[in-house]
Amino acid sequence: MELSLLYPPEWVQYARCGGDPDPDRFFPDADRDEDDLSGLTERQRRTVRRKRREAVRAFCNGCRVQQECLNYALENDEPVGVWGGLTRQERDALRRGTPAASVSGPVTDAQL
Repeated sequence: MELSLLYPPEWVQYARCGGDPDPDRFFPDADRDEDDLSGLTERQRRTVRRKRREAVRAFCNGCRVQQECLNYALENDEPVGVWGGLTRQERDALRRGTPAASVSGPVTDAQL
């Protein structure tokens, strides 16, 4: 099932990200990243990306429909982005039944 803009699930109207001025932050784009991060060392790029992911998670943690968002991503096997505060790799680990402690540590760039 695709998230249709014409007929979104009811919970979407309550999603904190719905009025976000920068929805792209939930769907990282390599081209945008490269433009934003040009001139930085690889270590600096990783630090910036990690801080961006942490900011998105904090944003999601304050959302009243976080669980519905996560459920949607799990049910529809969303391949990219942060949904319900979890990256794709974290959602995959959750599906496999990996203990939460294993997926709550630092997130790598590949996890988005």
